[in-house]
Amino acid sequence: MIRAFIKTIIKSVFRWFGLEVSAITPRPEPPPLYANLDKVLDLNRAGIQASYECPLDQCLILNGFSFCENGWHPFVEAYHDMFSGPGKIRFRGSFLEKYYNTWMPGCSGEAMAGFRYPPAQLASTAPFTLHAPWMEASPSYRQALMERIILDENRASGCPGLGAGEGYGLHGPVSETKGDIEFQRLVKIYKSIKAKGYDRTHGDGDITAIGIEFNGQFRFCVMHGQHRVAAATALGFKTIPVNITKVVHYSEIRHWPQVYRGYWSEEQARKFIEHLFSFDSRAWAETMGLLVHKGR
Repeated sequence: MIRAFIKTIIKSVFRWFGLEVSAITPRPEPPPLYANLDKVLDLNRAGIQASYECPLDQCLILNGFSFCENGWHPFVEAYHDMFSGPGKIRFRGSFLEKYYNTWMPGCSGEAMAGFRYPPAQLASTAPFTLHAPWMEASPSYRQALMERIILDENRASGCPGLGAGEGYGLHGPVSETKGDIEFQRLVKIYKSIKAKGYDRTHGDGDITAIGIEFNGQFRFCVMHGQHRVAAATALGFKTIPVNITKVVHYSEIRHWPQVYRGYWSEEQARKFIEHLFSFDSRAWAETMGLLVHKGR
């Protein structure tokens, strides 16, 4: 009681001088970061949080675009374009605008670049759904979730009235407003990481990804943070801190949620994983006329 009264008096004195007193909540320390994947996986299995210093060569996203040295991702390409010369920091006339006007998949199945065996149900879900066989959510539930995520992203960018129909950052078509939101977001993240490095204590912390194991090899499917991964790639980083939220194994495909529930056949799921490990996103981009930067 007395302590609360004293705090009130102190705050009143500071306010009299035009100052404000507020509590400072310390940022939590990020989990330990290890370059040894086996150690990270062992700690995580034991319930101990640890992050992986993941080589960018192992990072990709659900539709097959890759952050590896010989791979291709539209955001990385956009960075090479926007910072290749003076006067290019605007959406209109940018590579990103060209990309959105070039690749406009009509459904979720088509949004998986170069994949020829998507489940039939993905033909009736929006392209931003990007469904995978290891997910817990059905395609329809995943679509609803992605719609909410898009609305949240637009709201956070200062456009609360901008709906999912205005487009999604990973493909076209997009409205000019949505395209500019994505462009400015990329610029902001790039400049921040260039100036300060990758700050694990800031904002969302580590990248989150699903670990996919196939014949003893791993790929990490980035689920949250691909703008940061793209900026790090364009800036020449070799690794990125990753929080591995789940690990799936090719040998256990028949037990994956969307396989045993019948949304994906076992054969389709196997072909999808094989596709993620073998897909040449750079060659795909070249055939689409989207390879602006010839080398990293």
